[in-house]
Amino acid sequence: MISKLVAVVTLTVLGFVTRRYIGLEKPWHILSLVLFYFSIPLTIFFSTINAPNIPMLLIATVLAFIHMCIVATLSFAIATKRGGKWPSIAVLVSLPNSLFLAIPLSEAALGSAIPALPHAIAFNGVLVISTAWLSYLTGRKRGVGTSSRALPHVLAFMTALVLRVINVAPLLLSIDAVHSLMLAINYLNLSAFTLIGAELAVAGFSLRKEVLYVAILRYITSPIILAAILLIPIIPPLPTDVFLGMFMQSFMPPAVTCIVLSKIYNLDNELTALSIAILTPISTAIALTIPIFKWM
Repeated sequence: MISKLVAVVTLTVLGFVTRRYIGLEKPWHILSLVLFYFSIPLTIFFSTINAPNIPMLLIATVLAFIHMCIVATLSFAIATKRGGKWPSIAVLVSLPNSLFLAIPLSEAALGSAIPALPHAIAFNGVLVISTAWLSYLTGRKRGVGTSSRALPHVLAFMTALVLRVINVAPLLLSIDAVHSLMLAINYLNLSAFTLIGAELAVAGFSLRKEVLYVAILRYITSPIILAAILLIPIIPPLPTDVFLGMFMQSFMPPAVTCIVLSKIYNLDNELTALSIAILTPISTAIALTIPIFKWM
């Protein structure tokens, strides 16, 4: 695990330095497309294929979706009532970095992407809900294209479930080329940290009280809501790794997708970039302490 943590720091610094001093915006855009449309869907697919307990994964995904919906509903309810900068804050709170950051962090800290899957899959449903709510708040009938970006991840999950049901998964996993592809995807996922470093390089840093609001809702309200859900007596106990992965997800910073939505809906672009720049390192540091609880 230590080698992976070193790789995380090294790749983040590499992305930061390269973007800050060399520029080259297009390569980062291409990398984000490759990760979003190729690497992450395949990670979801292979992780679901390899998941030891599909019923438990489905239960965890439903719980993750409920958690994210409650956080989003609370955020957008405040935004609807208060207006101003709150639609921007609501987007930042509702759409955590459950894909680009959480999946490679889960692989680095917990040894597998599976613990991060419930929220990663649930993110796609919350993305659709959030864009619909934004359209209502801003009076813009846009966002369909943004919502449709969730399709590769949902299709990857559903295809893997079907292959598990018809018992084709063992045959697929017996192919050497598939194992080589899975290994390549793991390395490709780590490259996401260069993208995160590049985003931090262009975001800039300054203090705004709205970032504090985002931090409170992401680092206090979100984990408390998840804990309340998981403590409901009828909820079956989750495997330790999945439990820790879900809590790691509850601390994730705003997703890079928020930048896209901010531009589409004319939200506060500076606040969006600033929140990602400040909260991403904090969330990464928190996530990397998660294994401590596993060893206790």
